[in-house]
Amino acid sequence: MKNEVAVKSENYVEYESPYGLVQLDANIVKNHLTKGNAKITDSEVMLFLELCKRQRLDPFVTGEVFLIKYKEGVPAQTVVGYNTYKRRAEENPNYLGKEEGIVVQRGNDIVKKDGACLYPQEKLLGGWCKVSYLKNNYQVYSYKECEMSEYRQDNTMWRTKPAMMICKVAVSQALRDAFPKEMNGLYTAEELAPKEAKESDFEPVMIGEVKLGEIQSPIISTEDRKELFAKVKDKLGSESGTEWLKEQVKALGLDSTTKLTEDNLKALYENLDNIVIEVSEDTVCVLDEVEAEIERGK
Repeated sequence: MKNEVAVKSENYVEYESPYGLVQLDANIVKNHLTKGNAKITDSEVMLFLELCKRQRLDPFVTGEVFLIKYKEGVPAQTVVGYNTYKRRAEENPNYLGKEEGIVVQRGNDIVKKDGACLYPQEKLLGGWCKVSYLKNNYQVYSYKECEMSEYRQDNTMWRTKPAMMICKVAVSQALRDAFPKEMNGLYTAEELAPKEAKESDFEPVMIGEVKLGEIQSPIISTEDRKELFAKVKDKLGSESGTEWLKEQVKALGLDSTTKLTEDNLKALYENLDNIVIEVSEDTVCVLDEVEAEIERGK
């Protein structure tokens, strides 16, 4: 099967995500990003495309977003990966961190414990999460406890990893409560996946011989590029700096600085720092004379 390319048509979207340019159309969604055996309607695809665009989601990043529909007559649902929630929180400057764990019954005691390790003598009751963040420059908290019986699904993910699943549900809900704008309309597979769902449903997909799902370093911003230009010009001059930067970009296999990633930028700065500017003897003498004049003027 040949690699598919998004075709610009009515059912086509193009936007920038934190990982680079995303180009999607209805065929790619139906053929590669849909999970389940029920038929997806055109309107459901369009809603999926619009949500991806508004929330800048990249379906080609491991478990970032999928469209699921396992039964006819039941609306399709868009689910995002648990790591998507964590990434969005960590990108928010107001995010201060989180604590998470599970709630268990140990004998006659109900214990709230950190982590998701369930011991043989314990009965799993639920999960919890506390998110710390800044609101109007004050530290506040979002705390959620989720009862096991309300969220447990009869699928392999919940049967084999119940403690981890209920803990992830609590984390997702606490983060969504703390950052509603960033998480609006986004629900995780742990919250929505029906009994027919399998863990493998949310693994990276294949298009032709290309595996979509390898997380790449994000593309740098316009501000990053401007700062790079300024530092190169400051050290090498306008003309020499431009030529040096062109050679560096070409060596990376790119044709433009607009395609530089954060890893590329780090490497460029390292190369720039390693450049030693040689100063001629005449220049040194002139500088010495200038310093002497300054000293006499004091």
